[in-house]
This record gives sequence, structure tokens and C-alpha cells, in this order.
Amino acid sequence: MITYTSDIPAAIHAELARREITPYRMARDLGMPPGSVYAILGGGRSPTAATCRRMLDYLGLVVAQGAPESPAVERGEKSGSED
Repeated sequence: MITYTSDIPAAIHAELARREITPYRMARDLGMPPGSVYAILGGGRSPTAATCRRMLDYLGLVVAQGAPESPAVERGEKSGSED
């Protein structure tokens, strides 16, 4: 399991790079405006919780339990119940 101990947009960007998926491709696959995805990944816009979850789910990432000021994002299985 890989753990990213950075902010969530940076973790998403790193995972996209690792998988060789462009932000544009992810936006298209998720039905999101590409400009919004680029703004989120570039730090120009904060994602809503729903948008963040969609992007994390797309990549199979989960937010690990930890301090809210420095969330850890992990690749792996989700735990707990689904909403």
C-alpha cells in the first residue's frame, strides 16, 4: 500500500502521474469540466467533498484516519460502510 502524506489534490495528481492518466482523461471519465479538474489540481480551487470523493474513488484511493490538518491518502480497499 502506498500512502501519500500530503494534501488531497497533490495526492490525486501524484497518482494520476503514477498511472499515466491525464487530468483531462479523468475529467472526461468522470463527466467533469476539465478546467475544474485542472484548477483543483493546480491549487486554484478547493474541491467540494463530493468532488473529492469522486476523484479519489476513480483512482481507488481512500483517506486514511489521521489528523485532519494533514490527511493521508492511501491506495487500497475502502473500509467501513458506504454512504
